[in-house]
Amino acid sequence: MGGGRSHPLIEVFPKIPREYPLLDPVEASAVVSGYLQLRGHTRDKVRLSLNRLNQAQRRHNLGDQAVELCIALEALVGDDQTTELTHKIKVRGARILGGDDKQRARHSSIIGRTYDIRSKLVHTGRVDEGKKYNIVGETSTPTQIIEEAVPLVASLIKTLIREGSIPNWTSFDIC
Repeated sequence: MGGGRSHPLIEVFPKIPREYPLLDPVEASAVVSGYLQLRGHTRDKVRLSLNRLNQAQRRHNLGDQAVELCIALEALVGDDQTTELTHKIKVRGARILGGDDKQRARHSSIIGRTYDIRSKLVHTGRVDEGKKYNIVGETSTPTQIIEEAVPLVASLIKTLIREGSIPNWTSFDIC
């Protein structure tokens, strides 16, 4: 007699635990100290990005992970303008993360493809996990892209924490 109810699995833990690099206590101390020194608008944006990065790592669906990562990216390197948002975030993220030309191109491509995965979910309701994407001459699946995007967003957060503020994008974009 008792009608059953079905509830979706609460996403508290990832379906498949990831292998994380060992924690560097010196770096961790510096990042936490830097975060605690952030103020106002910068701290709010970094906090939002950290929360969304956390959610991205817990989500079970690739599209949902991409949505969370894109929100984290937009909070860090987006601005109040909605034009060419993906392009600005790809370029700003790659420039802030630094590296040689090949590394910056890879970072930009990973960020752009993360947005493509997000868009597929938002506009069609699903992500084709078998689709192949070109990442600077290499073929990658959506799973591989998201797995690379998570630590990339974490690095971006740490870099901005170390800087102590989010750049003035108007000046940053032209310098």
